[in-house]
Amino acid sequence: MDRCEPYRRLQQSTQAKKLRPQKTETDGIGLEQLSSAIFLNPNVLTSGMRFAIVLTVVFACGSIAAQNPATTRSDVPKLEGLNAAQQRAVEEYVRQNERPTGELRWIADRRMAVFSSEALRALFPRFRFVAVRWITEADPAAFHKYSIPGPILETLVLDADGKNCMPHHTGYREEFGDLVHAERVKITDATSAAVVRSALTAIYAGGSADDLRTSDLRHENSNWLLGYHEWPFRPISSYEEVREVSYYLISVDTNGFVVSGRLVTKVLERRKLNGDEPNH
Repeated sequence: MDRCEPYRRLQQSTQAKKLRPQKTETDGIGLEQLSSAIFLNPNVLTSGMRFAIVLTVVFACGSIAAQNPATTRSDVPKLEGLNAAQQRAVEEYVRQNERPTGELRWIADRRMAVFSSEALRALFPRFRFVAVRWITEADPAAFHKYSIPGPILETLVLDADGKNCMPHHTGYREEFGDLVHAERVKITDATSAAVVRSALTAIYAGGSADDLRTSDLRHENSNWLLGYHEWPFRPISSYEEVREVSYYLISVDTNGFVVSGRLVTKVLERRKLNGDEPNH
């Protein structure tokens, strides 16, 4: 899926009724909760989200244009900490993906920033990380036809040549697993697991924002459950509620090198809202 997928989704036929995020009972907790649990950032819904899940967060009313001064167009600012190739990469990324005209407009917030953290510097010293927040603006009439998503955060992972080393994003954050695999990152104990979790949080939150409610668990010899968190019961219908767990599953080889990673949500219990016994 490319970065402009949500824009194309929102540009569907005007005959369509108001779009609503699709979610089944087995989809697990809302992605805004997952963001709080594993990639905590109170200000944004991270790239995660990404654009594959852009429609999971809906503004029911109000003006998207009022979210941000991105309605006043300007050039991409020069970002401190980037070399010339990396700066050009950011400018090209915005140029290719921004849609500034039409009934629905996909705008890059010019308040983008280069960021880092201790974990990112330890694991990825050769990269620069740039947080870009995308805003969907809409004409008033569009609010009657579409559900307009809130701000979406995208992090560019740029090498010295300006190549984005984490370009393809999925709703399950598998791209982060690909990145740590490509960089030959190892997880051998709780300390190294915490560093990887902190890097994961920083990339998707646009800065360091560890959640102290979570923990990292080793599962057998080949898996780590990063950011493990069990959620309280929440209703999923008018008659049933569920209790769930979320974590980032990292698979490692016999030497501890990361093989892959993905976001996981599982239902632990179900129960009727009238107080019946839970079903496991």
